[in-house]
Amino acid sequence: MVKRATRNASQVFLSVLIQAEQRLALDAEQAANFEHKLVRGDERAAALASFLTPHLPRVFAI
Repeated sequence: MVKRATRNASQVFLSVLIQAEQRLALDAEQAANFEHKLVRGDERAAALASFLTPHLPRVFAI
C-alpha cells in the first residue's frame, strides 16, 4: 500500500506555494496603484479569482 500523507511537505509543494504567495502579493501590490478603494478591491479580487479558478472544481464558480 502506498503511503499518501507525510508529516513533512515536499520541497516541490512548498516551492509551488511560495510562488503562488509571491504572485498574489505582487498582484495586490499592483492593485495598490489605484487610488479608489473599490477599484483596488476589485483588482485584488480579480487576481485571486484568476489564481483560484484553474485550481478549483467548476462547482466552485468564482
